[in-house]
Amino acid sequence: MNCKNNFIKLAQELGVSVPLTFCFQNKAAIKDLSEFPYPCYFKPTISVDGAGISRCENQQELSKILKTFPDEIPLQIQEEVTASSFLNLQYCVEASKLQRLAVTSQILDGYAHIGNRYPSTHQPWETVEPIAEWMAQRGMKEVFAFDVAVVEDATQTRYLAIECNPRFNGASYPTGIAKKLNMLSWTCETFKTRYCSLENLDLSEIEFNPESNTGVVLVNWGTILVGKISILLAGTVQKQNELRAYLKQRF
Repeated sequence: MNCKNNFIKLAQELGVSVPLTFCFQNKAAIKDLSEFPYPCYFKPTISVDGAGISRCENQQELSKILKTFPDEIPLQIQEEVTASSFLNLQYCVEASKLQRLAVTSQILDGYAHIGNRYPSTHQPWETVEPIAEWMAQRGMKEVFAFDVAVVEDATQTRYLAIECNPRFNGASYPTGIAKKLNMLSWTCETFKTRYCSLENLDLSEIEFNPESNTGVVLVNWGTILVGKISILLAGTVQKQNELRAYLKQRF
């Protein structure tokens, strides 16, 4: 399920809606670049955090990427989806029972995932549930998730499954923390900082308060060595904005 081509094939077999996608075992299998819709996305079949994914405006851009792409690696070409947002739908299998965990909205920087927001107004569990059930029946355990595009027009909202993350993913850690602390509304984001050590950070004034259900919690602090740190902001949207402004000022 970590293979994007396997995911698309299974989704089509189970009747799960996905973007128009062309799957190839290698680049030599591509015979005609004019068959693809443009703009489109070039994707290695296995990619983490958007690595190797490129947007191609036309045939020339796709051709340029293919010239330097390794001969033996499977890939896919996928139509560009005009999405209003992208969601992360998390499941968990415990004692062979499939459970819904949370739907969060993704915060993206280009193609890279940099954070998540909860709760989401969209709850399209039925979109990916056939695949989730298929995985649970075949021995999947603990946490896994799906990326889903939200496509809205004047008459309807459609949900298209993009890929599966058969593991803990970027949304899993803040979701787990938020559930343990009973947070009702939160955002987890990666901030850039001039500091390279936690010794320089004093967040005592805004640390999470369980009584008010607001404040910040460090999620991933190891990356401070390279000037980045992931922080969970709890509270109303207004409170989150206040906390975000405070952090950016301090960082």
